[in-house]
Amino acid sequence: MALSSKVRGTIVAVLVFIFGIIHFGLGIGIARDYSRYKDIFRQSVALAIYDLIIGIFGTVVGILSIVVITTQRINLYRPAAICSLVLGVLTLGSLITALALNSQAIGYVRSRLTYRMSSFTSIGDSLSVVNDIQTRYECCGENLWLDWAQVVLNPASTNAAGAVSGPGSSNTIITSGSGSTSSLSNSDSGIFGSTSNSGSGIFSSSSQSKTGSRRRRQDWDRGSKTLQQPMHRKRDISVPNSNGNIYNLPSNYSIYLPLSCCTGGGTSSGNSLGGVCTFNAGNGSTNFYVRGCLEPISNTVVSQITGMAVINVCLAILAFVFVLVLMHMIPSENQAQDKNGLYDGTQQTQYQQVQNSGSIMNPAAPSPYYNYSASSFVSPTHDYSNYANPTYTVYQ
Repeated sequence: MALSSKVRGTIVAVLVFIFGIIHFGLGIGIARDYSRYKDIFRQSVALAIYDLIIGIFGTVVGILSIVVITTQRINLYRPAAICSLVLGVLTLGSLITALALNSQAIGYVRSRLTYRMSSFTSIGDSLSVVNDIQTRYECCGENLWLDWAQVVLNPASTNAAGAVSGPGSSNTIITSGSGSTSSLSNSDSGIFGSTSNSGSGIFSSSSQSKTGSRRRRQDWDRGSKTLQQPMHRKRDISVPNSNGNIYNLPSNYSIYLPLSCCTGGGTSSGNSLGGVCTFNAGNGSTNFYVRGCLEPISNTVVSQITGMAVINVCLAILAFVFVLVLMHMIPSENQAQDKNGLYDGTQQTQYQQVQNSGSIMNPAAPSPYYNYSASSFVSPTHDYSNYANPTYTVYQ
């Protein structure tokens, strides 16, 4: 059995109201929980705020439509259809925006995360944002924990010559066998830079030095390949260990990590950094998160944008379908006159039947409601109703 227009309209109006509520809840949830991460989640938060507005408007349109249909306010059908059309256009715009942002999400998150890490020690806002993200997602660095080798987390450290390290100096501390200290520079091209080794017991001959250079080049190649893994591949978050040497790094390799990277063994400090934990390749310490933050953050942003896009599709379809339903329910001109009593075919038919019932050709009894005038067939226009009854004289 086919549903009537009123039932169809009521069903669609209720669905518009439900998806408006879902839009509103999703938008306010994302905006509330992820706005504290600033520009890293800016894309999804901005889209969520826009969808929050659409959710409010969709909820209002749904309520208005339900009231209009259930009460059959015909004069409000057109305004309700116009509001539903506007809702469909706004939702369609949100859908197009979501598709565009979804294609750029990973690249945008990467650029903002890199900026926040590079300004970790110079901007307090970046420090809090990165620490919050690493704590929430249990991650460290951008692609993996070694990314922190390019950020100076110990600006007051003292090297072998007694000079104080500045922002452009090393973050990696190397201790030689004789107790002297040297550093790995943090060049822009990668994590591992050139080394300056002092003291005895490191390389005793030129051949050993060449062997060490080849080993360092091999280590550099392995480290670069690790950093260049695609983000869509799942990484093993366990720390690979080869003969007690993590990632085949030099045994005297050491790096400071933010306290938010540490799972244990961190050292609190009184400066603005809040504390650090130290990785030492020699002892294979694993008291820190290994995986980078780019993958979980990108997955979260893409999931949020995709979810909002799916809801936009449903709400846009419902809005346009509801416009068609309302246009079908709007009465035509004659139907509107019937509704207002200006034209009623039933009344006209009954009147014609009354007229016919008083006709001389109608064998049925004349209608008691018909006004018959006293007239003559000889003179139809002459009214004899005022004449007295004639008197008759009978002669015997």
